[in-house]
Amino acid sequence: MESLKKLSRSILVIALLFIADEFSIILSYLIAYFIRATLLSRFMGNLPQLLPLKFYYKYTFLLLLWPIFFAYEGLYSSRFKRGSEFLKIFKSTSIAYIFTILTLFLINVKPSFSRSVLVISWAIAPFVVFILRGFIRLVIKQAGFLKTNLILIGHSKAMQLAKRSILNNPGISMHIIDHLDAFAVEKIDEIEKKTHIDMIITTLFPEIDTLVEYAETNGIELLTVADIFGLRTQGMKIEEIGSMVAINLKYNLLIPFNAIVKDIIERFLSLILVILLIPVFFIIAIVILLTSKGPVLFAQERVGKGGAPFNFYKFRTMYVNSESRLEELMTQNPGVREEWEKYQKVKSVKDPRVTKFGSFLRKFSLDELPQLFNVLKGDMSIVGPRPYLKNEITDKDIKKQLSIILSVKPGITGLWQVSGRNELEFYERLLLDEYYVMNWSISMDMEIILKTISVVLFGKGAY
Repeated sequence: MESLKKLSRSILVIALLFIADEFSIILSYLIAYFIRATLLSRFMGNLPQLLPLKFYYKYTFLLLLWPIFFAYEGLYSSRFKRGSEFLKIFKSTSIAYIFTILTLFLINVKPSFSRSVLVISWAIAPFVVFILRGFIRLVIKQAGFLKTNLILIGHSKAMQLAKRSILNNPGISMHIIDHLDAFAVEKIDEIEKKTHIDMIITTLFPEIDTLVEYAETNGIELLTVADIFGLRTQGMKIEEIGSMVAINLKYNLLIPFNAIVKDIIERFLSLILVILLIPVFFIIAIVILLTSKGPVLFAQERVGKGGAPFNFYKFRTMYVNSESRLEELMTQNPGVREEWEKYQKVKSVKDPRVTKFGSFLRKFSLDELPQLFNVLKGDMSIVGPRPYLKNEITDKDIKKQLSIILSVKPGITGLWQVSGRNELEFYERLLLDEYYVMNWSISMDMEIILKTISVVLFGKGAY
């Protein structure tokens, strides 16, 4: 009965997304027509009237192209992050527009569609679709549709990262079983009797066969986090060699060609951003000088590619006597000292080192803007691992992660920035950085940049 309800809700959600997508494409075309007919008509000439609509009825079959390509990209499934969704929408709409333009050309449409309107619509559509889909998903979540009941079994560091990620998803109800033992299935069965379980995520353990059998019997999806060859975060894909199944391990950003392409793209983008942000740099510098004594910029030595030190630039957000202020606070409050030793941050109380304007800059990550010059110099990337302090990387137990992380340039933002920022423990940051290096792609960088904008706007995890 529960499965039937879930199926009916899934169909309803898909139907709502389908309607939203079709409406978005039509709306994009209307907006594009308005832009072309009013704002650009002086430069590009006048357009024929949009109405009557009877000229367009026989071409409505072309609207089916978008949901077809959306479905192919998995956009009617809930299994992707918001950044990934935008990339999939952009790809799908681009392909659909290409097919539409080719079809209209081949069938020699009369009256013809304006090519300029189609191009403008092409540029607008991904954003309109993304925004409207976000609204639909918000309504769906508020209504409690498609709530996924999930059981997480295990307590490894990697599983803790999974737990943190899942907790940020309002569409998931999570149950946790910490210990991997013979009684895990019994505990799951107790939960299953109270509420239908959709998915189990676990690490490999001796009784895994029993758990697999239970999942198959009860129609529960089972995901395992396998520590193959000691690789915790390395991406892999399954390939067939004849009748043999092989695992293809990924070393994406360690491949020189990939690193060179990334570096060229990011230096060019940094140059454009620096030029555009000159007024912002100027305003921030004046406010810093007016609100506290000291220099505008703060330079700190960080560890870069290959372990080489470099000067890491930020707008100054602290008082010049910050160290004495911190020591005084830790002397008065031993709990803050423990917190500092664990996170290298002051989180539970107001940090006495930070100026009022500095708090504002940090909340919205504006203090990081001078690092664009680090990118231009070649010390950093826009997206990459966290730039670590020298005293943070002396632990011998993290040698494996560091050898991978320090093989590439650190970044202004990265997975660590969009996965909790200062809410993450040190080892969790290392795992995320290692994962990024091994699984890097241009689309991953685009996703991180999109998520960074969201994180910065809401100040999530800032200090």
